[in-house]
Amino acid sequence: MLVYRFRANSGNGFIEGEVVALNKARALKRLRRIDPDLELERIRVDLAATLNTHIDRWFPVGGLERAQFFRQVHLLFTSGMELSRAVRTLAESSQVPRLRKALFEIDQSLQEGNMFSDALRRHPAIFPPFLVGLVAVGEQTGSFQDVLDRAATLLEKDDDRLRRVQSALVYPAFLACTSLALLLGMLLVFLPRMAEVLGALGTELPLPVKLMLSAGRLLSNGTAVGMTLMLLTAMLVTAFLWVQTPRGRHELDRLLLRVPVLNRVFLALALSRFSFGMSLVVRSGMPLSAAMSLLSASVGNRVIGDSIQAARERLEQGDTLAESLELEESFKGLFRQMIEVGEESSRLDSMLDYVQRIYSEELDLTLETATSLIEPTIMVVMGVLVGGMVIAFMLPLSHMVSRL
Repeated sequence: MLVYRFRANSGNGFIEGEVVALNKARALKRLRRIDPDLELERIRVDLAATLNTHIDRWFPVGGLERAQFFRQVHLLFTSGMELSRAVRTLAESSQVPRLRKALFEIDQSLQEGNMFSDALRRHPAIFPPFLVGLVAVGEQTGSFQDVLDRAATLLEKDDDRLRRVQSALVYPAFLACTSLALLLGMLLVFLPRMAEVLGALGTELPLPVKLMLSAGRLLSNGTAVGMTLMLLTAMLVTAFLWVQTPRGRHELDRLLLRVPVLNRVFLALALSRFSFGMSLVVRSGMPLSAAMSLLSASVGNRVIGDSIQAARERLEQGDTLAESLELEESFKGLFRQMIEVGEESSRLDSMLDYVQRIYSEELDLTLETATSLIEPTIMVVMGVLVGGMVIAFMLPLSHMVSRL
């Protein structure tokens, strides 16, 4: 993408600005959509702005910045300001270069007549699919203002969860690094010297000690370490690129639903989002089958999204919502039972709100439990490794002492 700066006569005087497009023809086309009567005086590529745009891609936009954007858009839009003007106002005041550039592009897209969700969809690195899907549901159900407010709340909660997890991981990370340094010191310094002493005394080294000495010699070999790091880097880059593909992302989502503890986190997150979106749909009176296609993109997991699409097909055949979800593994148990109760009592919207709160609380509890287990787990693992190394060297020493 290139950044073009232009100067034009809009009929009310000359204006200057910038537009982002693949080439000059597309830049002109976008400007004509914004104002067909615009008389261009000049348009050229701004190389510095283009370079900054590509550099900014390496600096992610934090969850707090996204939350503040949706909160401020909600306040401005609720106060009566036009959506495009609200986005442009926030773009001009943004201190985050990457977000600022994206907001200007979103403003351009809105002026061209596109939906807000479509404008957000062009920036997946900043606005993930679940967020875009949620906005699309709000646009289709007439609950746009509620969705803006709810999206801000969701992003604020996600950012708070992330910060709490990061804070809880500081000490375990320090403990892991310290333990790793201790292990390397034992493998590279302590064990070789002890092996020399035992060898001079004519003591036969046991197999575990020989294996640890071999590992130490391998780590002290710069060429071997360099090749290993290069191989690991290549594997990580390949895995990262594969995950960016549709198939790779689908397989990663499937894996996340199978890993213990992580499966509870991502399932609770997806069901919480689905419950919220479905409650908006029920209140608006929008057909459930039509809305479930939008909701499949709002849960943030493609495997669960496929389950929603499969349930939608059964819903179109005449099944109730609870019956359509019955065959899907992700929706079995409490979730489906609560939906069934809500349909039978004609209070599905209230029940969905209740389910959403349940899974949101379960998500917080699971994250708190998982992070609290990390520290003792690291201590146990490192204790076993260090203790095993010490015991392995104590065996020949005790055998030598018993022979005296």
